[in-house]
Amino acid sequence: MDIKESHRDISATQEKLHKTRDDQTHKSDALRLQLQNLQYEAYHLRQKIAQCKRFASRHTEINLVPVEEYNNIVSTDAQMDESVSEEG
Repeated sequence: MDIKESHRDISATQEKLHKTRDDQTHKSDALRLQLQNLQYEAYHLRQKIAQCKRFASRHTEINLVPVEEYNNIVSTDAQMDESVSEEG
């Protein structure tokens, strides 16, 4: 093997290594950018959640009907509807 051939082999190997390094660098940069975007989005979502939790509505003091009373009202209304439809 002569010197020129050795030099060509070394240069080809070096080019392959540079290309591999560049490809890996691009992949790493893309993943880093994706991570930063996700962190940015998560930060803003946490801010929105905190804002929603701090939200004070005028309707927070609504008097709700107990479930049992609601069920009685609904069943009474349903019975009235049945009796009206039977009469009609």
